[in-house]
Amino acid sequence: MFHGTGGTLFGIHVVNTLLILVTLGIYYFWAKTRVRRYLAGQTEMELDRFAYHGTAKELLLGTLKAVVVFGLPVLLLNFIRDVLEVPVALKVIAGVISGSLIFVFFPVAVVGARRYRLSRMSWRGIRFSFRGRVWDLVKIFILGTFLTGVTLGLYYPFFLVDRQRFLVSHSYFGSERFGFTGRGRELFGPFVV
Repeated sequence: MFHGTGGTLFGIHVVNTLLILVTLGIYYFWAKTRVRRYLAGQTEMELDRFAYHGTAKELLLGTLKAVVVFGLPVLLLNFIRDVLEVPVALKVIAGVISGSLIFVFFPVAVVGARRYRLSRMSWRGIRFSFRGRVWDLVKIFILGTFLTGVTLGLYYPFFLVDRQRFLVSHSYFGSERFGFTGRGRELFGPFVV
């Protein structure tokens, strides 16, 4: 059961938006944390409410890490490819590496975000967790992207289900693992229509 109100959440969003504008975006991480804490604290199951334990500092550091590990190298590689006077072969290599980094970033970001969010949530003092490995999701992304391209998009519902199965089946509440029974063919009909 959700105890929060739209009015309260709207008020939080208005204040957050103003503070984000005034601080030129720096307050974004505190705003995100405030909303997550409100939503978790207002959600009740079996007479107990969820709790969110994350901090804005953690979100900020995670974002900075992503910028350093992925953003700066991609920027540098694109600079080499588009601005510098270098041999064509080097431009191609820089483009391929840049594209590969961007492609790998998505599964890394998805796993990292899932791991962070679940590890910062609890119910009745029991923490949630995510135990999936990035490389496993990278393989799902590679295969799913390839098959979606080869089938001119028809494989996409199956790709979505494979990704969701990975995310749910590697999520835990304490020591209890979540299950997922969805199938791609159940999404295929609505997807085609």
